[in-house]
Amino acid sequence: MEEKKSRILIVDDTPINIKVLSDALKDDYRISVAQNGKKALEIAGSAEKPDIILLDVMMPEMDGYEVCRRLKAVPETKKIPVIFVTAMSEEQDEAHGFEAGAVDYITKPFSIPLARQRIHLHIQLKKYSDSLEELVNEQTAIIQQERDVAVHLRMKAESQLEEFLMVLASAIESKDPYTGRHVERVALFSRDLAAKYGMVDKELKELYLGAIVHDVGKIGIREAVLSKPGKLDPDEFEHIKQHPLLGKNILSKLKDIDYAYIIAYNHQERWDGRGYPEGLSGTDIPLVARIVTVADYWDAITSDRPYRQAMPLEDAIRIMGEERGKAFDPELLDLFMNGQDKIYLRYLDRR
Repeated sequence: MEEKKSRILIVDDTPINIKVLSDALKDDYRISVAQNGKKALEIAGSAEKPDIILLDVMMPEMDGYEVCRRLKAVPETKKIPVIFVTAMSEEQDEAHGFEAGAVDYITKPFSIPLARQRIHLHIQLKKYSDSLEELVNEQTAIIQQERDVAVHLRMKAESQLEEFLMVLASAIESKDPYTGRHVERVALFSRDLAAKYGMVDKELKELYLGAIVHDVGKIGIREAVLSKPGKLDPDEFEHIKQHPLLGKNILSKLKDIDYAYIIAYNHQERWDGRGYPEGLSGTDIPLVARIVTVADYWDAITSDRPYRQAMPLEDAIRIMGEERGKAFDPELLDLFMNGQDKIYLRYLDRR
């Protein structure tokens, strides 16, 4: 039996924009359209709910942010992924979009191949999330009757979750090859540091998987910014600062792996409170994020980047020491850099 096509709701007050997107997507998806926020909310709450919503930001009466907030406030529609459609001149509003609950954005004028890629990724994410939720519901119903069956379903759900996280990691790598290799090493460094700190078994596995996708928010960052050979200008830096929130919006939908979205959202915080997005400091920063921050920074400065070559080892060690108590939790940094089994020297063959 042929799989039913996913449904996309396109919301835009400009008919030509609706036509461009509809023509580009109609062969692969079922299309619904709305030219205002009220109609969009009506369609989203109907029996034929969309699998994803492409939502224009600038609309009369009810703008895209308000539509998104209302969607996320209602249980029946809160899980529908929303991708904002915005003009290039509206970059300063990206933060508002992510805060309202959007998972991504597409800029006008449209890049059809990029739009297709973004839409496909988020529909796959929703399918995986829905599938995992169904498995959890199955497990809950069966567990009272037959424990062995419940255990089997749990293992199946965990396996499916791991598979999906690897798909996400591959999606990051396809957009930014550096990021793909980087997240693998960061996950290994983080797991080893966490083990040295005292984490065991399930915690280590969950942290490793979370670290694998700590940069998943970069899916929503423009490739020109990710691969820029020089220093980012202020607008570009503000743009890339959105990736923790986008990562949280994507990963918070996953069941039984809270570490993933906690790490994605907090890995750019600093011990001294000068990081982002919340400006947390000290132990207010979740432990798993503090661990990944050490691993992330070390791998970043010892790897070739689009805008600079890797630092010599002695310079990197000096800089890590200078950031003790500033960027890094002093205790975790000492565990990472000191002792006979120096963690920072591992995985040099994976660069």
